[in-house]
Amino acid sequence: MLVIGIDSHKSTLSVCLVDHLGTALEYRSIANTPAGHRHLVDWAQTTKAARVAVEGSGSYGRPIAVAAISAGLDVREVPPQLTARLRRRGRTQTKTDQVDALVIARVALRDHTLSVPTFWEDTEDLRVLVTYRRELVEDRTAQANWLHADLEKIRPGYHQIIPRFTTRKALDQAMKLCWRDTTCHGRVAKQRIRKTATTRHPDQRTHRRDQNHGRPVRNPPTRHSRRGCASRSHHPRRSRQPLPLSH
Repeated sequence: MLVIGIDSHKSTLSVCLVDHLGTALEYRSIANTPAGHRHLVDWAQTTKAARVAVEGSGSYGRPIAVAAISAGLDVREVPPQLTARLRRRGRTQTKTDQVDALVIARVALRDHTLSVPTFWEDTEDLRVLVTYRRELVEDRTAQANWLHADLEKIRPGYHQIIPRFTTRKALDQAMKLCWRDTTCHGRVAKQRIRKTATTRHPDQRTHRRDQNHGRPVRNPPTRHSRRGCASRSHHPRRSRQPLPLSH
């Protein structure tokens, strides 16, 4: 039984081929590119390796794991905890790319309960969208908390009028409070209000993008974002018709 261990990096893939006793037969350093992935898959099929073990299949090792599974190879994910535990049992306890690839291959040779990476098609698309929405919500929450702290310093007691920044009306009221403030806190607060408005409703922004046939939709600025007055982008431009001549 031959097993290939892959230690993935940003630019290269350290590969080691071991036999059924865990003895290293060949080391290779392959570029982490589509051409390198095709070369590694062809080499694995030529050697008739029974298993391909990848550490880091969720990051740098994801492309080679996808290519290997698409080619029909038996791919297994090796957790970093197992490789670190086996490395500590070694005589020298050195950590190099070749040693890591060898340890990964030996772990996959001994452990038949390793899971197969699952992270593609619709499941991965949903995970990416959920992660992006979580980032938007966390970013908006952080901006709102910082805005609360700034307004506490320049407008004490403001919370009686604006308890929270969850609507456009609340953001407009906050802009009125700090519009004429020329201090550093006031200028920063106005920038935070504009940034909070751009991430006001992540779900609504995604829905509007879908309705616009995938094209990005720009949120209109707050009413006091320019010169303290309402933005002209909310109103359609009036067509200038010539006045009738008096007879």
